Amino acid sequence: MNKLRIGLVLDSFRVPAWKHELIRRVASEGHGEIVAILISDPPKPVEQFLQPLLSPRYFLYECLRKFELKRFRPRPDAFKIVDLSGLLQQIPVIQLTGGDDGGKTATQLKAFRPDLLVYLASGPCPSRLLDTSPHGVWTIENATVNGSHLALKGFWEVLHSLSTTQISLVRLGRHEGQREVLFNSFSATDRQSVYSTRSRSHWKASSFLPRELRALHELGSSGLVRRAERFEFVPPPFPPLAPTNLAMFCPLLTHLWGLVARKFQRLLFFDQWILLFSLDDGKGMDLTRYRKIVPPKNVVWADPQLIERDGKFFIFLEECPIRPKKGRISVMVMDKDGNWEQPRTIIERPYHLSYPFVFEWNGTLYMIPESSANKTIELYRCKSFPYEWEFEKNLMVHVDAVDTTLIEHGGKWWLFASIRENEGYPNWEELFLFSSDSPLSEAWKPHPLNPIISDVRRARPAGPIFSTGGELYRPSQDCSERYGYGLRINRIRRLTDEEYNEEETAFIEPAWEKKIGAVHTYGRSGNLTILDALYRRSRRW
Repeated sequence: MNKLRIGLVLDSFRVPAWKHELIRRVASEGHGEIVAILISDPPKPVEQFLQPLLSPRYFLYECLRKFELKRFRPRPDAFKIVDLSGLLQQIPVIQLTGGDDGGKTATQLKAFRPDLLVYLASGPCPSRLLDTSPHGVWTIENATVNGSHLALKGFWEVLHSLSTTQISLVRLGRHEGQREVLFNSFSATDRQSVYSTRSRSHWKASSFLPRELRALHELGSSGLVRRAERFEFVPPPFPPLAPTNLAMFCPLLTHLWGLVARKFQRLLFFDQWILLFSLDDGKGMDLTRYRKIVPPKNVVWADPQLIERDGKFFIFLEECPIRPKKGRISVMVMDKDGNWEQPRTIIERPYHLSYPFVFEWNGTLYMIPESSANKTIELYRCKSFPYEWEFEKNLMVHVDAVDTTLIEHGGKWWLFASIRENEGYPNWEELFLFSSDSPLSEAWKPHPLNPIISDVRRARPAGPIFSTGGELYRPSQDCSERYGYGLRINRIRRLTDEEYNEEETAFIEPAWEKKIGAVHTYGRSGNLTILDALYRRSRRW
């Protein structure tokens, strides 16, 4: 298929950094070419949290905006203004005038024969542009518009303490209010900051358009529809109000009190990852009866993975000093009665390691620890069990991947990993899938539905995939309330070269003990079940 011909609508050549990244990828990845640029004149109403609403009615909004710009401005900043001129040189420019121009703009645009129009200007798309290309107008949904009110994505989510913020790539219909969701994602709301919440979600959104252009280019319209069928837009649970002083007053007080309370808690307490385990004696998943393994105050133990041999359990885990915060891989030995020995370090590198996924192939044990700090997926081979391991090879390089998990199924090996495509958002929000004939391959084939999940509530792996009753189950983390908040157990319904589908069957939430604030890895071998948990401890004792 020939490259897709793209028309691009902007307010000006000076754009926020996330839009620059989106356009850079579109221009460089080879699935489409930008054939025309439409510049709106004058710029549309306010769209970014960066810009003030200049009216006394928005005094509280402006105070919050200024406070956040000083206190919570993230790096990299999605809303830093960047000049596009060098990237879009020699591309024809059409001036988009306000009001009805008698079809002049549409006629000019159609002369470039665009396959689709990408609308990245502020405000609603003019109706005269909706019927100028075969694949319609695509846009990132930045705000919910209700009459003259503009509710910025992420703003009310923070003030109403919602755990997730939704952002979508949509195709606009020919009539007002019509739209089709092409890609939808749920990001974690930063409870402290509107600006950080919006920056994270928009950095992630910079990947949406390049991905779907690739799908349209390689798979055609039917492939795009198949990808889009996975998504459902969920209306926000609050009306899209403008951020006036009256609307903001009570939510803002609650928000500010939350900032103070969290600061006070950090002065008195600290959180530490510990281990929980159960040797089956009728307890099942009664977490109130699990036994704790609490490390010294200056270290955390997390991401336990199990191997049972010679009547003992070998618990491979991340052992991470609180300062400096650089994890290493260690192993703890436990007998059948639950007696355990202090962990011994087995792999240490100049960069952080965690999540030691262990598997056996052709009679040899291998380990894939998380090495995202080195931008690699690394494979280690066991020389002498359990303490001697050596580096074998990199399965992938130049990739920011965490918690790589493998499973053999249907005559293939499948690799699940949470991957982020730029550093502007957390690496636990999207799940990617790859396949190969060998777990030692260096040429993993990406799944056509990647990312197979774009939802912070269930994307990141949380332990080995296991089989029960002939069904595969994938543990995943819910990182919406906080990093590693809870565990979801998902039954894999379809896992093929063309399809992936799973459904949640259980949710393990840290609600059984006040001091437990999160639980994010699950493992089982024989009669031992092991979890890790975030445990609140006093700084005084």
